[in-house]
Amino acid sequence: MYKRKAYKNKGFFIGLITFVLVILTGLYGFIPSSLAALDGSTFETTKDVIVVNSTSAWFVFGVLVLMAIWWATEALPVAVTALLPLALFPLLNVVDFQSAADPYANKNIYLFLGGFILALGIESSGLHKRMALKMILAVGSTGATLVGGFMLVAALLSMVVMNTSTTLMLLPIGLAVCSVVANTIPNISQDQQKYFDTALMLGIAYAATIGGMSTIIGTAPNLVFVSFLEEQYGVVIDFFSWMKLGVPVAIVMLFSAWVILTKIIFPTSFEASLETKEKLNNMLLELGPLTKDEIKISFIFGFAVIAWITSRLVRETFGIGIEDAGVAIIVSIILFIVPTSN
Repeated sequence: MYKRKAYKNKGFFIGLITFVLVILTGLYGFIPSSLAALDGSTFETTKDVIVVNSTSAWFVFGVLVLMAIWWATEALPVAVTALLPLALFPLLNVVDFQSAADPYANKNIYLFLGGFILALGIESSGLHKRMALKMILAVGSTGATLVGGFMLVAALLSMVVMNTSTTLMLLPIGLAVCSVVANTIPNISQDQQKYFDTALMLGIAYAATIGGMSTIIGTAPNLVFVSFLEEQYGVVIDFFSWMKLGVPVAIVMLFSAWVILTKIIFPTSFEASLETKEKLNNMLLELGPLTKDEIKISFIFGFAVIAWITSRLVRETFGIGIEDAGVAIIVSIILFIVPTSN
């Protein structure tokens, strides 16, 4: 999330109002006659023959005005403003996302980029810490369930955040919990402590990888595979279609990994003491009440998940050119638009 100065706020709203006015005039047919006269005419490019659509051209002008104002006033970082065509052209039915992205990269690269930016937003707000501590306090009455709680959080986060990023975010919290267990459970054997520490660290890594399998953006190979199928065989797999197979497989693998880690290879049978729970609760209390930034990122996170799941339905029902990569870019821009409370 982004902190804007007063003059940048003015530029932001001036650009937005101007853009909305241009789009409304286009929707209601108030387009300059000189542009309307070109409707249906054609011109050649090096790649194709383009048929002029005056309404689409007017919408492009609206996006251009918005970008010019935001660039001039630095309402958003320059690089973020440059992403606006990727977000707006498909929504305005000017071109599809891949056509807008063609001069730069495959559309799945932008899906990847959006996942990284969302991960940074979650990490900067501290939401991942609260999620992890709440989960292990809810289910962590034994060593095995403490590991299971961490694995569940890791799997859920890695569904929309890169698995490597998820592991890096949860690793410090896991190390802190290992220290709490070592200092608060009386008479815990060295073997039990070693088994718990190992199972927890491996559990976070394995669960992040398993959760990453359940969605397209969870890990890089998924995106490579989806791109390969589309380019070589014309098979298009969207976010929800992948989840219909990926989520059930991930659930089975996650449970199996938990059983193998905590019951077979590194059996952890100790009970969490009252002091352990108290220290974990103190770690949660140290975070303070839910902050405004955490609330904001929670809503944005929820919006991203819902938009990814329903993008095909919206596209087919309403004819709006929204794709998974477009959702990622829209969410990235929103993270820079929504002001931080810090």
